[in-house]
Amino acid sequence: MWLVLPMFNGAAYIYENIVRKYVRIGDYLSSNNNYLESQRKVLEMMSLDARKSVERYIRRFGPDAFDKVIKVAEREARRR
Repeated sequence: MWLVLPMFNGAAYIYENIVRKYVRIGDYLSSNNNYLESQRKVLEMMSLDARKSVERYIRRFGPDAFDKVIKVAEREARRR
């Protein structure tokens, strides 16, 4: 029950703490030459769902728009 019931978030825990070590997200990103190094670093830190959303954003608005978002986020992080 712990694994399948959403209120316990068991599947996410198993993925984050066990499975993710064996999933090579960086290999996929490094083979895709459409991303700048700074963009690739940000994408590597994201969950799969978040990465898919960002990839849709990049397809819609272009890589420059994503780079601007990263720079704004970095400025905000430095302020705190």
